[in-house]
Amino acid sequence: MTQQHHARSHGYSTDNANPTRSNLQKPGRFGLLFPELAAVPWTTGNPAQDDTVLRELGAAMHVADRKDGVIPAGFTYFGQFVDHDMTFDPTSLGENAVDVDDLVNFRTPALDLDSVYGSGPRDQPYLYQRNTTTASAQMLVGPAQIVPPAAPGGGDAQVQALDGQLYDLPRVADGLSEKTAVLGDKRNDENLIVAQLHRTMLHFHNAVSLKFPELSFADVRKVVTHHYQHIVLHEYLPAVAGALNVANALQELKYYLIGPGYLASSPYMPLEFAGAAYRFGHSMVRPAYNFNKVFNFAAGLQFADFRLAFTFTGDGGFLGGTRYPTNWLLDWRQMFDGLGAPAQRAFAIDAALTDRLRIGPNDDSPFLAQLNLVRGAKHYKLPSGQAVAARMGIAPLTAAQLESGTAGDMVKKHHLAHQTPLWFYILKEAEVLEGGKHLGPIGGTIVAEVIVGLIKDDPESVLNGGTPRALPKAGAHFTMTDLFKFVESMKGQGNIPAAGVINPLG
Repeated sequence: MTQQHHARSHGYSTDNANPTRSNLQKPGRFGLLFPELAAVPWTTGNPAQDDTVLRELGAAMHVADRKDGVIPAGFTYFGQFVDHDMTFDPTSLGENAVDVDDLVNFRTPALDLDSVYGSGPRDQPYLYQRNTTTASAQMLVGPAQIVPPAAPGGGDAQVQALDGQLYDLPRVADGLSEKTAVLGDKRNDENLIVAQLHRTMLHFHNAVSLKFPELSFADVRKVVTHHYQHIVLHEYLPAVAGALNVANALQELKYYLIGPGYLASSPYMPLEFAGAAYRFGHSMVRPAYNFNKVFNFAAGLQFADFRLAFTFTGDGGFLGGTRYPTNWLLDWRQMFDGLGAPAQRAFAIDAALTDRLRIGPNDDSPFLAQLNLVRGAKHYKLPSGQAVAARMGIAPLTAAQLESGTAGDMVKKHHLAHQTPLWFYILKEAEVLEGGKHLGPIGGTIVAEVIVGLIKDDPESVLNGGTPRALPKAGAHFTMTDLFKFVESMKGQGNIPAAGVINPLG
């Protein structure tokens, strides 16, 4: 295969966004957890030296040899899905500082699945299948497209049998093909894993609607959203932020303070979260995955290359096709535990990223870490890790800790042990204090408090109201495994394919 594949940045055009401008006290705005630290951002004081430091530190973070962590690989992309549900800053990755008051969040700062539902069937009817036997409008799902017999897996009877089955996102002709996904958030067609997570959420809504045909759309959405929030609160967050940090946030919020009597009366998206703490997921990305029985390690690393995940999407062009090819349907057993096979692990959360993560098609394209550092340190003007540690009353990492392991030589070379860019500091904290299992005290607290705070503040959330219907679960809390099994239990009904959703290729 000669075609080059590359990851994309998360910056998108705002041509079709049409946002509602608002002040800091209204939803849809960015803000700061620690505004008093805005006057002491990370910087050497010399712009040219800043460029050198960020470029060299970012390059040193990308390594070929990584170690497995303990978190199932699917949560790397579930975290991306959650991110798209909370926040969207479409500003460019320029080097000039921005005024936080001028930033607009194109998502509601809540875990309300607006990335799936948009503004609802009345305002965005093109997302919905309106004429159904249920009281609730169901979500549109698109058909997968058969692959040529000569393509990998093209001669497999199961692959062929899935032609036309509803395993793709809904798409609309854009003048050239039917590649453009019709979604509440276009970014969920960025790579094939998050795209199929989004499609699974469409099937999840439809499964709930079919199971409880008497429920209104509002109630079905509430059931779906509450169970999704259960997963976030009780499975995803403890895994990535640490169970203790989540428990503390559920008991008391110390830093993400909103509501009457506080500076921010309505939820906002802190830049310390969006530009640093929640970018830990980039460290978890593997260079290759067992995707399904066709594309896997046994077929060769070329076929397992994660960069192919960016090619077989509408954004990637499907290599000339128009819809999701049937040979790329995911085997979710490889991504989440409890579905019938041992799931792959995400890479450890540490100061390293796979060397495949470049933003561009060439070997000299910028590394993702370099762009993250530029955005955090120069674009958002985030404070140093040490400044945040002092503000939170947490003992800072020592020079020996910061100068150890991945990119430690760059920390030492550029004298960063006492003034460290926040994103790098948070990853190094996870590396040296938690062994890469999850985020450390600063990163874990910020991530837990913001997400828990957003859910607490939402009067319609699972923490503030009853759920119209409770779905079956195997343990104390509803999990991703439970979600997949519930959808699977409804296979062959409505627009849920008969082959199910866990491993449709068998």
